[in-house]
Amino acid sequence: MRYFELMGWAQMTPNRYSDCVAFIEALSLLAILLLGLALYFGPQGAFRRAGALLDRVARHRRLCVLGVTVAVILVRLVMLPWDPVPVPVIHDEYSFLLGAETFNLDRLTNPTPPLWAHFETFHVNMVPTYQTMYPPATSAVLALGHLLFHSYWAGVLLATAVMCGAICWMLQGFLPSRWALLGALFCILRYGTFTYWVNSYFGGQVAATGGALLLGSLVRLRRRPATRYAVIFALGLALLANSRPLEGFCFALPALIYALWWWLRLRRPWSFRLVRVALPAATVLLATFAFIGYYNWRGTGHPLRFPYVENHAQYHITKPFFWQERSYPSYRHPVMRIFYTRHELMDYLVARMPGGAEQILRRKVIVIQSYFLWPLTPVFLIGLWCALFRSSVVKVVAALSLLLMLACSFCQVWNLLPHYLAPGASVFLLFTLDGLRRLRTWRPWHKPIGPALSRAGLFCLFLALLNPISEYVMNPFNLEAPFRTVPMSEIERVRMQSILESMPGRHLVIVVYHRFDNPGNDWVYNGPDIDSAKVVWARDMGLEGNQELLRYFANRQVWFTDRQPPFALLPYQQAVQSTALPGSGVALALRIHPAATPTGDDSH
Repeated sequence: MRYFELMGWAQMTPNRYSDCVAFIEALSLLAILLLGLALYFGPQGAFRRAGALLDRVARHRRLCVLGVTVAVILVRLVMLPWDPVPVPVIHDEYSFLLGAETFNLDRLTNPTPPLWAHFETFHVNMVPTYQTMYPPATSAVLALGHLLFHSYWAGVLLATAVMCGAICWMLQGFLPSRWALLGALFCILRYGTFTYWVNSYFGGQVAATGGALLLGSLVRLRRRPATRYAVIFALGLALLANSRPLEGFCFALPALIYALWWWLRLRRPWSFRLVRVALPAATVLLATFAFIGYYNWRGTGHPLRFPYVENHAQYHITKPFFWQERSYPSYRHPVMRIFYTRHELMDYLVARMPGGAEQILRRKVIVIQSYFLWPLTPVFLIGLWCALFRSSVVKVVAALSLLLMLACSFCQVWNLLPHYLAPGASVFLLFTLDGLRRLRTWRPWHKPIGPALSRAGLFCLFLALLNPISEYVMNPFNLEAPFRTVPMSEIERVRMQSILESMPGRHLVIVVYHRFDNPGNDWVYNGPDIDSAKVVWARDMGLEGNQELLRYFANRQVWFTDRQPPFALLPYQQAVQSTALPGSGVALALRIHPAATPTGDDSH
């Protein structure tokens, strides 16, 4: 089921939708039961041969990790004719792309542009410097893709491939090779093909890779203390700190405590513990902390003040956690006031109503169940329970890491998105597979029913992927109402950008917003160097406010658009003569004839 459709239902009618999800889950379990009975009474020879073949392939552990990584890239490239390179849609994507473009200019941040109030946008800091508010890891991955292949989406694909390979490597440390390979195959189809993690620019690949490296190295360190595992452990922490700092810290805390306890009790000489384990990990961590402090200092002027915190102080009405108080920023643009009021304040008020906190919690459980667990939620719960009370200490640490991260997410008032929980993606899969393994050993009345049920569960798990596959093949842009992955207005913005870039000269587009515009999809986004950009997008600030912008960009052709059908551009002076623009900055709806849209010839 599509993620955006899920979130739409969860926000509008959470009680009704949660009942629907529970009903679908019950149907899935019934299907697994019936299929398991059919497999129990059916021929077993084919399953034994398939299992033997899988064991022979999974025995080559390093080749499996490499093969999974390469397979993600090949499978997604093969699907490009049906599922093209994604177009940026929401605020987060443009913010990450700004960070990537900044890194490509060999900068960590950008100076505040002149007349910056006209270019204010969501999830971007304009002062004290002009930069993305998000941690730098995801933007660095996008920048790497552009550096190597001249495509920011190439960075997304590479990060997804590395994530699947890292999850395969992590599962090999906890499970038999056959089950680790099955989990890796599921990752290829689940995360590497038709989810927004690979089909957008704000997925959770980097954080998921960090979580997998962290736990995969921890389980190997316990068996064999080695420098390479200590370095990988520290690299996992570095990725978490630079992608999802809050959730990553909660996820890593049990692993850090256990690693310290294990290191103190390690029956090796102190020289070995210091030189072979502690010193390599400490070197990586010190370099990570030094980079974070320097990055913060360049962006906000203080090594301990993150750009994310700076953005919250400037724009956000509510804070993440239930117990934090509201603030009342001063907004220069009504559309930004509308967004932060609707996007955050409503959840804050709902949480303080009777039953409101339960409603928000229910939404989050739906997202977790639908994205990470469906259709095997009960099997996951079996694996989690056994990990806490009937498994090795490292599985207990993995379970505690996941539970602590979930507790942190449940304490937040904002809606939950799956990539917030990306550090635990590998653990969700680990306990689902472990639950299937334990189900396989169930033999009531000495009948081998458990193996048949586990095979049925695996079959249904892979069969569940046919739904998103068929939807994306038939409708790659997902344009049908009411849930549009790529809103029509975003396609029009890309079309206008392309037209203006093909025309001679430089251009300035002044965008006006209406009271009922959806502020979740914005048009005013620019690159790191606004002055030298071919096309600059700016917000309408009324006739008087726009004059300083027109004087500063006197050498550009100026256009006007109101984001309304027929999505046309109008020369700014023509718009001024035909419609009075209120001084408040919010214009009346313009009825622009489609013929006014530039076509790229010199007549315009």
